[in-house]
Amino acid sequence: MAVKVFLCYAHGKFWKGYKQMTSNINLQDRIKHVFVVMLENRSFDHMLGLSNIHGIDAVSGQPTTLDGLNARNDWNLDLHGNKVYASSPADWNMLYDPGHEFNDVKEQLCGAEGNYPRINNSGFVISYSKIDPANPGEIMKCYAPDQLPVLTTLAQEFAVCDHWFSSMPGPTWPNRFFVHAASSAGLDHSPAPQTMADAILFRGYTFENGTIYNRFDKANLGWTIYKGDAFPQSLAISGMNIRALEGRFKDFKDFSGDLNNPGYTTTYAFIEPNYGHAFVGDFTCGDSQHPKDDVTRGERLLKTIYETIRNSPHWESSVLIITYDEHGGFYDHVPPPQTVAPGDATTDPANDINHFDFRQLGVRVSAVGAQVIP
Repeated sequence: MAVKVFLCYAHGKFWKGYKQMTSNINLQDRIKHVFVVMLENRSFDHMLGLSNIHGIDAVSGQPTTLDGLNARNDWNLDLHGNKVYASSPADWNMLYDPGHEFNDVKEQLCGAEGNYPRINNSGFVISYSKIDPANPGEIMKCYAPDQLPVLTTLAQEFAVCDHWFSSMPGPTWPNRFFVHAASSAGLDHSPAPQTMADAILFRGYTFENGTIYNRFDKANLGWTIYKGDAFPQSLAISGMNIRALEGRFKDFKDFSGDLNNPGYTTTYAFIEPNYGHAFVGDFTCGDSQHPKDDVTRGERLLKTIYETIRNSPHWESSVLIITYDEHGGFYDHVPPPQTVAPGDATTDPANDINHFDFRQLGVRVSAVGAQVIP
C-alpha cells in the first residue's frame, strides 16, 4: 500500500482533500470500477468534526489538519440568549427528526431574519428548539471518533474532503437528484408522500440534460444500482422502472457475489441504503444513518461495503466514495459558499415551491474516498 490518495471535485470546484504520499502513477488509466454510497442527513461536524485528522493537502502537497470543530469557538445562541457549544458524545439516534426543509436550512444558516448570501451558521439551535423545546442543544452534539470507528478509520487511512457541501440548502430528494443528474430539475423541497410514490411507481422525474446513467449508456459502460430498500429513491427518475426490469437494479445482497466474479463489468455502482419505514415517517430499522435510526447500522453497512470491495479481485482497480445527501439539520461551523446554478429547465412547475435559484450550496457533509495503489 504505497499510496492513498483521493482528489475531491464537487460542484465545479476542487476542495481540500488529504493524501499520505504522492505518486506519478496515473489513476485514471487503472480505475475500472467506481462505487458510490450516499447516506442520509448528517453534517460534517456532527460526524467527523472531532476527528482531528492530520494529512497532506491533495492540491498543495503541504501538511494540513482537517477543518474541524473548536469547542471554545463553535456555538449558537438559544432562545434565551445563552451560548450552546458544540459538544460530545452524540446519541446513537434522535427522538425527533431535525428540520431540514428549505426554510429550516435558511434559518440555520442565516439566522431568523437573514437571507442568502448572508450566512453565519447561527440558527441551528433556535431552529431545532421548535421541534424539541426541552433539548435544543441536541442539535450541537457531535460524535467522538471512537463512536464512529468505521467512518473515522476510513477517513484517517485514505482520504477525506473537508469542504464538500450538499448541492442545495434543503432536504434529501433534491440533493439526491444532484448526484444522479447534477440537477434537481428545479425541485427545492421534499415531495409529498403521494408524489414520491407516484414518481417511484409511475411517472418519474425528468431532467433536461439527462442523468449520469444516460451518459454511461451512451459510452457503452455498465452501471448498476444496488438497493438496500424496496423503493430506492433513484427509482423516482423517469424511465428507471424499465431499467429495473432490464436488471440494472439489484438487491444489495447480490453485491458480494457480483464483486467476487473476476469478470465483473460494472463501471459505476451506486449503492442505496435501506431507508427504514420512510413513507410513514419512521426511519427505524434501516441503515441509511437517518437521525431517527441508530447510526451504528450505517457503520455496519460501510464496513460491509468496504470489506467486500477490499477482498474482491477488483480492489486495486476500484474507488469507493462515501458521502451524505445533506446535513439533516445538524450543526456545522463552515459557511457554505455560493455556486453556479445548473442552468437547466425546471421540468415540472410543481418542483418550484420556494423559487430558489440554486446559486447557494447547502451545509457541509462528509465525503470519504478509499483507493490504494499497490
